[in-house]
Amino acid sequence: EWYMKAFETHPWAEWRFGIDGSPETSNIYRINQNSKKLFDIMLKSTKILKPRRTHWSYIIFSYNEDYIETAKQIAKENNIILHIIKSSRFDKNNFYKPKNKNNYIESAIKYR
Repeated sequence: EWYMKAFETHPWAEWRFGIDGSPETSNIYRINQNSKKLFDIMLKSTKILKPRRTHWSYIIFSYNEDYIETAKQIAKENNIILHIIKSSRFDKNNFYKPKNKNNYIESAIKYR
């Protein structure tokens, strides 16, 4: 209810939702996130906010890299701006590291 009131009060505001993958898997990385609820709120925002005001930030991980095309389709159908984010924050044997090398950054520049 709070979100709907905020959307209606400020329809030109831009909202960014951090949902990494499907509503069923985003909470693997985003601990304690109610991903299903947040996903539903994100979709509802597109019905209230002015066009192209809803942003979906999606960090690629091993558990969600196969969902990217689905996310693109959902974003397109709902007029959501999708931000696909590659990361370099993985250890060599990290559970989160994507299997496809095109879905992550091999190494980041480190400044000391």
